[in-house]
Amino acid sequence: MSEEPTVRSAESDEAARIREVARSSMTASYAMSPDEIEGIAEEEFGEEALRERVGGDEHDLLVADVDGVLAGFVVISVEGEETTIRWLHVDPERQGLGV
Repeated sequence: MSEEPTVRSAESDEAARIREVARSSMTASYAMSPDEIEGIAEEEFGEEALRERVGGDEHDLLVADVDGVLAGFVVISVEGEETTIRWLHVDPERQGLGV
């Protein structure tokens, strides 16, 4: 694997992989039921939510690629001079690799 991830804006056709990374990350890191995780994954990273975020004005969705594979993502919002991280998920198999 390469040492440095490539960070770029998300593309609309990456919705399924973004949801997959979110589910895997939440399953590995959060003490939640599978139903709760699925609900959050669909509400926050479903087709409609991602369509609004990709190229939207309120949030930016950036992804990190490692060797051509979407390894993680971050959702940020910018209000004036303040930037807030809303979501940050990394594929558990790629954690610890600088994503």
